[in-house]
Amino acid sequence: MAQAHAGREHEALRTCREVRELSGRPGELRERPGAPLTRREQEVATLIADGLSSKEVAERLTISPRTVDGLVERILRKLDFSSRTQVASWVAASAVS
Repeated sequence: MAQAHAGREHEALRTCREVRELSGRPGELRERPGAPLTRREQEVATLIADGLSSKEVAERLTISPRTVDGLVERILRKLDFSSRTQVASWVAASAVS
């Protein structure tokens, strides 16, 4: 069952990447007044959508993995999501809307 879930999550992340690539702005969230996330949270969300682990996000942004975990928790809470896959879908939708 865990393997099936991992497969669906991988497929969702790949779909998100494809949507962003088709939008002509891969990896870029549109800045909107009143956006629910801070700039740093948006950076983390974009890297999550790119399929990076918390450790990889930490290395890319030169912050601690624990800081990344806290940012991910805030992102999930602010967006009322329960998974990183939902964050990736949100990033993809934000890039094309």
